[in-house]
Amino acid sequence: MLSLTRSRSASILLAILAAVYFVTAVQSGSALENLQSSSLADAWVLYTPAGGMWRILTYSLLHQGLAHLIMNGFTLYFFAAELERIYGHWQVIALFVVLAVGSADVIVLMDPFSATVGASGAIFGFFAVALLLAIKHHGQVRAMIAFIVVNLGYTFFTPGVSLWGHLGGLIAGFVVGAVLVYGAPAGGFATVKARNQAITRRWIILAVSFVVFVGAAYLLLQLPLATL
Repeated sequence: MLSLTRSRSASILLAILAAVYFVTAVQSGSALENLQSSSLADAWVLYTPAGGMWRILTYSLLHQGLAHLIMNGFTLYFFAAELERIYGHWQVIALFVVLAVGSADVIVLMDPFSATVGASGAIFGFFAVALLLAIKHHGQVRAMIAFIVVNLGYTFFTPGVSLWGHLGGLIAGFVVGAVLVYGAPAGGFATVKARNQAITRRWIILAVSFVVFVGAAYLLLQLPLATL
């Protein structure tokens, strides 16, 4: 299902992730402990008691060490490239943003006292969208299910991995992906007008999803920490 092809969305996202990692590494003076003594990391990490609405997105751009960045970057590249074939590079980037925020909502709700970083929540959302596309277009459904199960197993049994970040991304991916995949056709258009209407419909779905997820985060962040 997945192939190593050139991807503008992946290239743009990876460039951003690499740039953020470079800044934190320079600030901390360490390639491995790059989040320590980094003012950018302190300002961007998702940690509910610290407040700050921007953290529901910026946390996804931070990575703890080069290995974390490479692992997420490799997976992100393959899935972004695959989704880009259907949705185009700008909509894949927008989908990443939406899924990162959706994952943050679940983290804030279920694990508010955990400091969380990394793009893996959004990447798990990509997994869900890819699975839904495979189901609709009769692709490699079993392979995708097995891939997701293996990654969930890694999530449950590896210390330091954000369980709710990964589950949150997966949930957000299934919710947004279901509307995208089944509510906005991705091919077989009879006319250019029909194609443009489908593209517009996908932008509307992404915009509404973003507003809903940001709104949910805002409401969650207003709650007293004792209730979370």
